[in-house]
Amino acid sequence: MIEEIPPFWWRKPGWQAAMLWPASLVVGGLAARRLRSRRRDRFDLPVLCVAALAVGADGRTEVAMALARAAARLGRRPGLVAAGPSAQPHLVDPHHDLARHVGDEALLLARAAPAVLCADRIAAARALAAEGHDIIIIADGHVGERLAADLTLLVADAERGIGNGYVVPAGPVRAPLVDQFRQVDAVLRLGDGDAADPLVRLAARSARPVHDASTVPAGAAALAGRRLLAFAGTAAPDRFFAMVRAAGGEVEAERAFANGHLYADDELQELAAAAEKAGLGIVTTARDAARLAHGSQAAADLLRSLVVLETEVEFELAHVPETIVREAMENWQRRQHA
Repeated sequence: MIEEIPPFWWRKPGWQAAMLWPASLVVGGLAARRLRSRRRDRFDLPVLCVAALAVGADGRTEVAMALARAAARLGRRPGLVAAGPSAQPHLVDPHHDLARHVGDEALLLARAAPAVLCADRIAAARALAAEGHDIIIIADGHVGERLAADLTLLVADAERGIGNGYVVPAGPVRAPLVDQFRQVDAVLRLGDGDAADPLVRLAARSARPVHDASTVPAGAAALAGRRLLAFAGTAAPDRFFAMVRAAGGEVEAERAFANGHLYADDELQELAAAAEKAGLGIVTTARDAARLAHGSQAAADLLRSLVVLETEVEFELAHVPETIVREAMENWQRRQHA
């Protein structure tokens, strides 16, 4: 759901991180102890976990969707597990559920494969198994989940990395890196840049495979040559604005909102009025569009008039998603015969 991320977490360490560093030592020590001692329950089906080491890291949703589609191409029936406040498993309905209740990420996941929302990952996996699914993909996982994974894929953001590198609350890292990395089976470097290089070096030292991919626009032809007002309520709105420009759109106005922002009618009306006054089209992200769906009349009006820039994960080697799914299944088969 919505996470409030302090901006200083994603900048070079400053006075805020220095002040909170003693607290991070305590939190990090407790988190490392939990990772080492937590009970992990094995499941009757293969489990593939798409994880990040830091709070607010991007890319897991799109990667999980790509893996679900790869599993389907292999003849499997994938089911996706998404985190949520619900104590009971809820099968996400992308046509009727509201983002304010299930979150925009869950709505997007349900477009790739059936998705269950639940705070209890094991209960979610059981619900998917009862519906006939034969591989479980944890879409927004952490390393060392209680629902033990047959393969944990770490998504490493090549542009943002792990922020300032500090453990919560001084930074976005959930637990000391070495303790987290013990639970990682493979690394996916996502995007361009060198911010993920420390994680790649850690993977090399521990003989973990490293794959490469990037997030690319889908259906970008609708933007070519258009003058646009672009708005986004995501963790990295500047990245979205740059993607619109790369797709050929001329972004003449930008509006950035907090990650997961739920739009009020007056905000939507202001966006529409500003675009109309300047003679601009409007473009936003798939997640923002999901938060507008089934909303007020102002939301419906804006949805009808804007362009949604969809994105997808493009792997450097096209066979990698199927390879990852197969490895998870092979690990599960070995576990079954152990």
